Amino acid sequence: MRIGVIQLSDIHIKGSTDPVLNRGNAIANSALGTIPSADAYLLALTGDFASTGLKAQYQLVQNLIGTIQQQFQQSSRQLFIALTPGNHDLDFTNEPDTRPLLLASLPEKISALDTKGETVKQLVSIQNAFFDFEAAVLNTSRRTPEEYVFRSHSFQIADRILRVNSYNTAWVSTNPENPGQLFFPIATTTVSSQPSDLTISIFHHPYNWLSPDNARLFRQTIESSSDIVLTGHEHKSDIYEKHHSEIEVVQYVEGGVLQETGTERSEFNMLSIDTEEGTYESFLCDWQKNSYVASHGVSHQFIRNSLVCKSRFNINKTFLDTLNDPALPISHLRKHDVQLDDLFISPAISYRTLDTLTVTPKMIYSGEFLEHLRL
Repeated sequence: MRIGVIQLSDIHIKGSTDPVLNRGNAIANSALGTIPSADAYLLALTGDFASTGLKAQYQLVQNLIGTIQQQFQQSSRQLFIALTPGNHDLDFTNEPDTRPLLLASLPEKISALDTKGETVKQLVSIQNAFFDFEAAVLNTSRRTPEEYVFRSHSFQIADRILRVNSYNTAWVSTNPENPGQLFFPIATTTVSSQPSDLTISIFHHPYNWLSPDNARLFRQTIESSSDIVLTGHEHKSDIYEKHHSEIEVVQYVEGGVLQETGTERSEFNMLSIDTEEGTYESFLCDWQKNSYVASHGVSHQFIRNSLVCKSRFNINKTFLDTLNDPALPISHLRKHDVQLDDLFISPAISYRTLDTLTVTPKMIYSGEFLEHLRL
């Protein structure tokens, strides 16, 4: 299964004159041109769609996403969408007077919080415009109370399953917002244990924005249930791999900013993931004049997090490295660690002429092959 992931983050739409609103075709064209042969594509949107969480702003974002969808439809390519809100996706003009009081009492009750209860309902009430927008984009029903802080999507791609877990880390955001003060009710959130061929988790705030003890529990849950983690909020793109052990490997992708007030900068990430070959490539797409230009793809080895696919057999990284070791001191100007996958040895061939079909074929070995072609 080869998946193309387009991560858009921090769009910050204020009004109809925002320049990024006219770049839907450019985003889609860059994705299709950079990753032309994926089995399917995932548009992963990691928060801060609007500037101040207003309904009119979401209508503009919906039009932008619709343009991207239309371009994929015209290209006859399958596009799935998953999204999660950010702190700018809260309409503080509609904040109930009970919300600050509930936030103040949250640290004592977070470990036993009923995610379907009245407390959560009050806290997420200023995300109502986002929930309406999400339902319209996904062409599905609005989130149920069970899904206010966590929602999971499963997408069928031929006989494979792509799962995307969406965590609403912005449900307790404030304005202004300070690091280390958010909470997520991880103890009462159930993550599916059903098998998948790839599991991606998306949320807006990196771990440092959560309270330290809660962040540790949240990180443990994410890293035991995800192959890839996509985040936003920091306005700076970064891609790295995290190992807790030989079996627990998680790929992290931090989203760049699609639109930032006061600057011309506009960027987004793309990933090309091949679960059969065990590879993925990452690209940073940067706005240059009138199109998004993808940086040269950086190739990585992709090993699934064994904690996610306990029912499947996976070769761990140490043994895979051993299998791919040429056991020779090979050096190359452009690659430090040369492996068997990097080497090509011309195979031996056999041939015979048409007028001597009964004659035993002659073998041409790799060292003689080029000279044979010259004759």
